[in-house]
Amino acid sequence: MGRKVIESWEVKPPISAAAQALVDMIQPDKPRRKRRAGGKASIEAAIKDVDRRLVLKEQGKDGWEKLTATTLLNLWVWCHTEIYGVRPNLPPQQWERALMRIGKMARDEFDGDYTAFLAYVHWAWGREQGYEKYRRDNGQSRPPMGVYKLFGTMVLTDYRIEKARGNA
Repeated sequence: MGRKVIESWEVKPPISAAAQALVDMIQPDKPRRKRRAGGKASIEAAIKDVDRRLVLKEQGKDGWEKLTATTLLNLWVWCHTEIYGVRPNLPPQQWERALMRIGKMARDEFDGDYTAFLAYVHWAWGREQGYEKYRRDNGQSRPPMGVYKLFGTMVLTDYRIEKARGNA
């Protein structure tokens, strides 16, 4: 009476060769997706990248000549680790979103000039380092400078105000 109900998903109903060919044509075998950046391995790689660049700078070489969104995100990871003493947690999806946000900010706010963007990041972390020292000395707590805060408009507006005053 009516259709046969399959009790288990593991048991597949028989399918004709023509139907199977149609299924194969509609859903070809997909290649494995490339592993996303982010997570613990990317945090470690980011710290090593900035350490390498700092060593080059100490040797009199320009370790910051080729700047990209990844370079600035790596610098955020390194500064977060240095200032707060804790490595940030940035899962793969957030890592990719941060890279897109940095790229957009570079285009929209700095006209693609990553050297000017680096000056902003340097100023922001210098200010945050002073704030963190004050908070520790006075037993205060405040959320750390997250990736979206640094690469957002609030801190950028503060930077532009200080730059106009001649303090940045």
